[in-house]
Amino acid sequence: MGPGFCYGNLNREEGFAQQDHRRERGRAASVAYADALGRPPRSVRSLTTMQLAGSQCCFCSRQVVLQAEATACARCKSVAHKNCLQDAANACPACHTAWLNSGDLVVYSKRCPSCGAVTSAARSRSCSKCGGQTAWESHPDYLAAQRQFHRRGVGKAVGASFALLATAFFAALAVAVLIGHQDLATNKDEVGRDVADMAGRFMVSCVMFGIAGTSAYLGVRQLTRAFPLLRFV
Repeated sequence: MGPGFCYGNLNREEGFAQQDHRRERGRAASVAYADALGRPPRSVRSLTTMQLAGSQCCFCSRQVVLQAEATACARCKSVAHKNCLQDAANACPACHTAWLNSGDLVVYSKRCPSCGAVTSAARSRSCSKCGGQTAWESHPDYLAAQRQFHRRGVGKAVGASFALLATAFFAALAVAVLIGHQDLATNKDEVGRDVADMAGRFMVSCVMFGIAGTSAYLGVRQLTRAFPLLRFV
């Protein structure tokens, strides 16, 4: 084996490593982006459109050319031309029952789980405002997603409650520090008061107010994310 063969292998391995790195980085970025928007996580089953083009018709055995000219049975996943299905009186040759179109099982939500917006009457598969998922393949998938969204909403609401309680606690603590500092400043009988004590109390109160502000921001943010999840129907 010549050196060119070794260099070729090394270049291929480096290329594969770079592709894997880009793939993992893209996956992490997509998860972070979805979480930033409050969109459903990957554990929620998304609606997938069955690929009909290129499949074989179960009636005429010819290949489906266009997606719009065919349909699939929701029970056995058989694919058929719409014209062939109509000629067969809408009877599935595999199930030996009436043909059940896979699109008829799709369940559409009334509200978007990401932004809480009311979905349109057009029954879109995604929210027109934020792009969140608003359709599921079947009613059990919809119910499973609803339970998961409600659990997430309750968790975020509980977290927001703790954050707001922490806000009240640190704000009260900061006010107590400032009041204590004011008492020292107005009481003329006190001895040993100096600038260091005043500055120290002021700095501690500023830190407490900063923590209270951060907790308030996090609490409000969690509440805004919890409301669409809790109101999801």
